[in-house]
Amino acid sequence: MKNDVLNEAELRERLDNDMTLLAELAAIFREDYPPLLAKIGNAIARRDGPALQESAHTLKGAVANFYAP
Repeated sequence: MKNDVLNEAELRERLDNDMTLLAELAAIFREDYPPLLAKIGNAIARRDGPALQESAHTLKGAVANFYAP
């Protein structure tokens, strides 16, 4: 069973094979990811379910841009 972290074929198709756009999306993700991960950690530490759910949902959406299964 193949267990890819990224579905590259779907990603390329979605972006019309525009690797410049992919680089821009990746740069935005790299910038947004650390504070989002911190929010998730803080929500866990505070046992704040709604904040955790919101941050996790945001992360899921960001990762979905890369067709990560």
